[in-house]
Amino acid sequence: MDVAGNYYDGRSSQRHFVSLAIRDGCLEMHGAGVARVIPPDQFTISGRIGNTPRLILIADGARCEVPDHAGFEQMLSEAGIRPSLVGQLESRWSFALSALAITLAVVAAMYFWGLPYAAKKMAFEVPARVLVDYYMVSTRIVE
Repeated sequence: MDVAGNYYDGRSSQRHFVSLAIRDGCLEMHGAGVARVIPPDQFTISGRIGNTPRLILIADGARCEVPDHAGFEQMLSEAGIRPSLVGQLESRWSFALSALAITLAVVAAMYFWGLPYAAKKMAFEVPARVLVDYYMVSTRIVE
């Protein structure tokens, strides 16, 4: 399966329309003035972020933008490339809401139980001299 993309060579801002395919793990790009076969250790594929184009970053500084999310996902799937665990977690609302709920629960637990516990432990560690000095200053202010 081929997918359309926009290739930038990293030396100029000129856009080249290319056709992308992954065969035998290598990324193949073909278009007007562009014919490249890039081995798998020479490129990385960005994760999906909303509806922004996916990026293929190439080791020599070139890059390719792929706006067709569905086609690109299908091409990756057919090539046996699965999204990372982070990519899978980011794409599901249920995981995002679960992470938010866990974060709120931890913050609430620290506020209601952790903070009083730490305050009680630290209160007994304050040197007596500090308490005497504080008492002397605070009683002068009141008078």
